[in-house]
Amino acid sequence: MQGDEATFDRAILFDFDGTLADTIMLNFDIMNSLAGRYKFRSIKLEDLPHLKKLHAREVIKFLEIPWYKVPLVMRAGKECLSRDIAQVKINPHIAAALNQLKKNYQLGIVTTNATRNVELFLDSNQIDAFSSIAGNARLFGKKRILAKAIKRLKVKPCKVLYIGDEIRDIQAAHACGAAVACVISGYNDKQSLLRHKPDFLIESPQDLGNIVAQWREKT
Repeated sequence: MQGDEATFDRAILFDFDGTLADTIMLNFDIMNSLAGRYKFRSIKLEDLPHLKKLHAREVIKFLEIPWYKVPLVMRAGKECLSRDIAQVKINPHIAAALNQLKKNYQLGIVTTNATRNVELFLDSNQIDAFSSIAGNARLFGKKRILAKAIKRLKVKPCKVLYIGDEIRDIQAAHACGAAVACVISGYNDKQSLLRHKPDFLIESPQDLGNIVAQWREKT
């Protein structure tokens, strides 16, 4: 991670899975590998379009995971992911954009994934743009950890852009008073995201810089 010598009055925070790292198919395989052990419904490839329309709570219901097992499944999933996350490559357009954005913004990551998994991914992709990682958030605790991350960066929430890929990312950012931009290639599809009114949509990695510029003009 980069040092914190420079101080900026605006921050851009990123979700990890589905936003910076394309882990969808990797997590698909991991969840199916855990289905037998934890006695929940396995996922078929044809289920994915339907799952992309659902809030995370609805996904858990679809998979028939009892709520008391959710922390166990998440912990096991993160441990499995740690074995392969270093093989996941960042999109080169995102990497290039990060190198430019770090010159003018504080950059951080806020995620439910394990901090160690994020670090392995960043190291393997030689990314040093981020000054902070807030990991291991509870599945439905992203608002709390996002608010803490914003406070730690000492910026006003209205000067923060959170970039994610899920309905819960939109809800968390708006609850904190931050703007939110969503990529449409992640865990929720475009129409599902639009129904929850993100401030911006990122339709391709090449659009990241332009979306940030639009956000800056509005704030």
